[in-house]
Amino acid sequence: MHTSAIKRRFGSWHGALRAFEAFVNKRGCRDALPRRARATARPSRDINWRLRTTVLIRDNCLCRMCGASPAKDSAVTLHVDHIVPWSKGGQTVLANLQTLCAVCNIGKGDWQMRLRRGGS
Repeated sequence: MHTSAIKRRFGSWHGALRAFEAFVNKRGCRDALPRRARATARPSRDINWRLRTTVLIRDNCLCRMCGASPAKDSAVTLHVDHIVPWSKGGQTVLANLQTLCAVCNIGKGDWQMRLRRGGS
C-alpha cells in the first residue's frame, strides 16, 4: 500500500496502526498473530571419533561394498558414511552408519537409497 493511500484511508501511519490495533482487539485475534516458529534443534551430522571407531570395529575395517581394507592395500582410505543421507533425514546413529572405502563412497551417490526403496 502506498503512503498516499494510507493517508487517504487512515489519515497517517499512526492512524493505520491504531486501526489495526482496534481490528485485532475487536476480533480477538491477538493470539492468532503469527509467532516466529522455534527451530527444532536437529542432531549434528558430524560423526564423533568414538562413534567412528565403533563403526570401523563393527565392520572389521572393511569396505561394506567391495571389501577393500588398509590391511590388504595401504592406499585404501576408509570413510564412515551415512546409509540414509543426513540431508534426507538420516540420523547419525550406529545403525545408520557404514564403512566404505573412498572410491565406493564417492562413487555411490544416491543409488544405494534407491535400491533400498526398491526403485531403479
